[in-house]
Amino acid sequence: MGTTYYIGIDQHKRSSYLTTVDAEGDIVRSQKLKNNPDAIRAYFRTLAGEHAVTVESTSGWYWMNDLLSAEGIDLSLAHATFVKAISYAKVKTDKVDAETLAQLLRVGLIPEAHKVSSELRDIRDMLRTRLSLVEKRTLSSDIQIYDLTGHPDLRMPRWWRGRVIVSFGGLRRVRGGGTTGPLC
Repeated sequence: MGTTYYIGIDQHKRSSYLTTVDAEGDIVRSQKLKNNPDAIRAYFRTLAGEHAVTVESTSGWYWMNDLLSAEGIDLSLAHATFVKAISYAKVKTDKVDAETLAQLLRVGLIPEAHKVSSELRDIRDMLRTRLSLVEKRTLSSDIQIYDLTGHPDLRMPRWWRGRVIVSFGGLRRVRGGGTTGPLC
């Protein structure tokens, strides 16, 4: 039976930090890589043997899972909230996080998150986006102008109430006919 390597990946938008440990927990290799499929493949090809890999369930795990699956490597998706060894760590660096993930994987203590199938990813992402937009709409309809001023005696006229929306340009009031103008 060949050597098994345990790889923890601390993944970010543009780069990932990979730490590999052996069955005894000794660090074999540690490296920061750009999130480039060729660079990731090259890292794994330098380690002859079986690979057990984990990454936290952040927004970028889809492509890493698909890339490693195509290489015949199974990825464990670590539940980011329940990986307490990382969230409570006094020293939080990419290197430490990747090593912690690798060590937890080695001893079988990774709290696994559900991996959504590739067929359902688009639907889930669309529903999450919709939920976020609904929450923002609800928040914006609850804003009162006088709350923004911080002045306890200031009250807005009755015609103004409920006519405030939040947009990327900041607060705007809605005028008759649905047009908007800057809040003065």
